[in-house]
Amino acid sequence: MTQLGDGKWTVTMAYRNLSHLLTGTSRDFSRWPHSDLRQVQTAAFTLWQGDTLLLADAVTRAKGGLEARLTLIFEGRCQALWTRVMAPGLIPAAVSDMMPNDRQRRILSERYCRENLSYRYLALETESVANAITGRIRAGALSMPPPLIQSSCVESE
Repeated sequence: MTQLGDGKWTVTMAYRNLSHLLTGTSRDFSRWPHSDLRQVQTAAFTLWQGDTLLLADAVTRAKGGLEARLTLIFEGRCQALWTRVMAPGLIPAAVSDMMPNDRQRRILSERYCRENLSYRYLALETESVANAITGRIRAGALSMPPPLIQSSCVESE
């Protein structure tokens, strides 16, 4: 992904570059993990399956940064994403009542991410800017439908 400027923006610059989260260069999970993400502590990011916007979320240092949040998704520990997107695409309807154990779920999730998902992000200076940006995307205030998942990515129990 090409860094725009120094990768950090004020509110005005962040809104000006908001389109990057929707149409900019995306990164896939085929070569996960991406070591350069360790530096990204506060960011807004979008998660995609093809042209479908699945999730818009904000991350901060207190929440472990971008790499930690994307790892949570990659390992199948994001409850909303697993329930609404991954499990229906991976587990046949005939056995959908059987939940895989943690190890099986992680293997299934990693395969699903590598084959189907990509993300875009903007590194930001403050949590409030990251939350404002993801709020606008979730509200559908842009020229595209809101994301399929309207909540933050919360770890499964």
